[in-house]
Amino acid sequence: MAKILAFLKRDVQEMLSYKIAFMGELLGIIFPLLTFFFVSKLMEGSKIESLAPYGGNYFPFVLVGIAFSSYLMIALYSFTGIISTAQTNGTLEALLCTQTDLPVILLSASLFPFIRGAVNVLLYLAAGVLFFNVHFVNPNIAGLLIISILTVVCFASIGIISASFIMVFKKGDPVMWLFSSASGLLSGVMYPVAIMPGWLQKTAQWIPLTHSLEGIRKSLLMGAPIARLSGEIKVLSLLTAVLLPLSLFLFSQAVRKAKKDGTLTQF
Repeated sequence: MAKILAFLKRDVQEMLSYKIAFMGELLGIIFPLLTFFFVSKLMEGSKIESLAPYGGNYFPFVLVGIAFSSYLMIALYSFTGIISTAQTNGTLEALLCTQTDLPVILLSASLFPFIRGAVNVLLYLAAGVLFFNVHFVNPNIAGLLIISILTVVCFASIGIISASFIMVFKKGDPVMWLFSSASGLLSGVMYPVAIMPGWLQKTAQWIPLTHSLEGIRKSLLMGAPIARLSGEIKVLSLLTAVLLPLSLFLFSQAVRKAKKDGTLTQF
């Protein structure tokens, strides 16, 4: 716990030392919401069948998509960012030589980005409610938490696999590029999956973010009970059970290889 708190203290101090960047991050929340709010005005009075399962309004649909997809991208990029920064600063080798287990290092170093991302999600949703007249009627908070936790662990596992590539090859990580590109295009962040051609809809079912956003929207916008979320929960549970141990194994092997080759400090 002392080590985890030390990592957290370091990251908080670093954030507070860059106040302008912090303000820029807040503005980065408002401007996309304004853009999509005005886009949603074009659709007022139109009955769009693909939005009916989510309440029929476009802005709440895209608000949830932007808020939670941005948070989940943190799970993808935080681990590669941690490794790259430590390599650049020359602290990676010293860190791995301490009497600290690898899982503890990964958890501690990624804790603050996840907390910061969760705060950003709350700011997105609060801005939607306070400034854009979004209403969440009887949301299923328990279902939302279950889907969110499974999704974060699943995405974090993929992020660790990506960090394994960075550890060994330093640059040119194919996992991150392929997964983030496919997720942004196919998983229904800004438009329903149902509007895509049938073969793309089938492809989207292989992307974890598709099931995550579907479950989150059902629980937050429609108040769907746990029973209606069972499909998404099963898929995400299976992916998590496979990807988490696989990612930790691959990362440990990547560290072992980097130590053997003497490339821990290279970037």
